[in-house]
Amino acid sequence: MIKPPYTLPSYADLNAPGTALHALNKLRGCLPAPVFMGAWHVVHSAFEAYRHNNINIPANVNEIIQPNSNRVTASQKAMLAPVGWIRPTGGPIRLTKLSVKSATDLLLSLQEQTEWRGSEERRQMRLNGNVQPVKGRRDRLLQYVALAEGTENCYQSAENADAATKAVCSMLRRAHRIRWNNKYKEPLWRLVYNGLPTAARLHKDDPCGCCGTDRPDIKHHFWDCPAVQNLVARINTLTNTQITRDNIWLARPMAGISSSVWSVVCVAVVAALDSARKLAYVYTHPKKSSTPIPPFVERQQLITRHVITYFWEFLADYVTVHPSPPWVKDIPPTHPLISSLDYSTLRVVPPPT
Repeated sequence: MIKPPYTLPSYADLNAPGTALHALNKLRGCLPAPVFMGAWHVVHSAFEAYRHNNINIPANVNEIIQPNSNRVTASQKAMLAPVGWIRPTGGPIRLTKLSVKSATDLLLSLQEQTEWRGSEERRQMRLNGNVQPVKGRRDRLLQYVALAEGTENCYQSAENADAATKAVCSMLRRAHRIRWNNKYKEPLWRLVYNGLPTAARLHKDDPCGCCGTDRPDIKHHFWDCPAVQNLVARINTLTNTQITRDNIWLARPMAGISSSVWSVVCVAVVAALDSARKLAYVYTHPKKSSTPIPPFVERQQLITRHVITYFWEFLADYVTVHPSPPWVKDIPPTHPLISSLDYSTLRVVPPPT
């Protein structure tokens, strides 16, 4: 068995693929598993940072690992700063305090920075008239914001792009924090990442089962379809406003509408529209369904009623499950869609007749 002291990989080791990890593998069995795995992730991350991003790693990378008598702790010297890592919260991370989770987070942050640089290059090429493919998470979020807003303002500058992606992530976090069954929140997440099976996404020629539009995409199923517009018209009547697509897709509340209520409303709207999308699919594939297919005119009426019924059922379900959330004290009795009884219990405002 190799005895201490053990020297961590040097600058030359990091410059040669596999050498650093090979040297560290000699410590297997001499260090506790959490310490060894954490050190392995750090060395691997440092090597990837050097190889892919040309990070200037100082020459004084050599550190000595000195296991104590209990073989539980390693050297108290920080090892992340010498290999190019800086913890966002400030201060060094000691090897004894390094876990697999924290080391993995550092590696993921490097990958996110690399993806951002690639996405920024594709954004600038797009401004020059070159159509760029969607390759990363940032590209997908920018494409979603551009579709929701109907403009390409999010592509005009790096600041606009970062603000747009942060806004979508913040919207998804707010939706995730809603104390409700995740099955109602999943359609919104899939809508953001274009993860719903539509004819346009699957490159099929199937028409919309509600209005007959050829090759419907998410924009059609979640905004342009007549059944969707019927629901939007009812919401406009209750809120006395004219909502736009970004109000729903990006959960942007209108003036006079509680942001907490609107987050629930947007989740319920998308969930109801996704249910209608599935029903429309059944109507366009009669051979795969045992349900009798009604005539086309009656079909649109059925899907419209389906959307409206499911939307208000979802609101009623939320109010039944959580009648008194912490923000109920901010909801007046006259609030549209979801109001309160004496600022203590939520209730659903019935749809307009």
